[in-house]
Amino acid sequence: MTISDKTSTDSELTKRSLGEEFESLLVQSNGNGVSLSEAMHALKGRGMAVVMLIVSIPFLIPVPTTFGLSTPAGLGVMLLGLYIMIGREPHLPQWMGRRRLTHGTLERVVWFTRKYEKWVKPRLKFMTWPGIDRLLGASIIFGGFTLGLPGPNFIPALAVVCLLIGLIERDGLFVLLGQLVNLLLLAFLIFVTYLVLTYGYTGAKSMVEQWWSNGSSPATQPVEAQKAATQGS
Repeated sequence: MTISDKTSTDSELTKRSLGEEFESLLVQSNGNGVSLSEAMHALKGRGMAVVMLIVSIPFLIPVPTTFGLSTPAGLGVMLLGLYIMIGREPHLPQWMGRRRLTHGTLERVVWFTRKYEKWVKPRLKFMTWPGIDRLLGASIIFGGFTLGLPGPNFIPALAVVCLLIGLIERDGLFVLLGQLVNLLLLAFLIFVTYLVLTYGYTGAKSMVEQWWSNGSSPATQPVEAQKAATQGS
């Protein structure tokens, strides 16, 4: 049985929706939050993909989280993708299982899940066929890699969340959306690599920061501005 098959079977056997499962987890936390191992145990039958979804959602919403920096989250997502690629049942590493999610973070996860649930349904099932497990796993690995990079995490988290929702709920449309976001991220990384090779790290960093702050592309800046940005490189 492939990972996608197992995820589908687990979802079919679980009568409650994800929102209901997360609400139950919120009640069980009793205001004290939960570790990821505790969440995995409470959500038995859902698997590691659901736990990684819980970990990734906080990066989409402005909520403080004690999970830590994005790097551990990215590593966990990459590990999940690797398990999917090689066709093994995922399991949560001990070092990640000890990390905790606060009660406030769980509240926002429940709120977010309730919002998206009405848009999710099984469709475009060819996007989650067992034969494309490797492609889906590779996409999740790339999403985890970009999530773990320093800088804004919203776009990488969006890709990861869409891919995981699609995987868990057998919704090919969400898988497709996650793939498209990943393609945009890949294009951006290629562009940044070009800037670094052309203008050096300092110049590229300055140009990207200026682009990020005023919303204009470095490619459209005047040559003089580009030269000024590269000074000191």
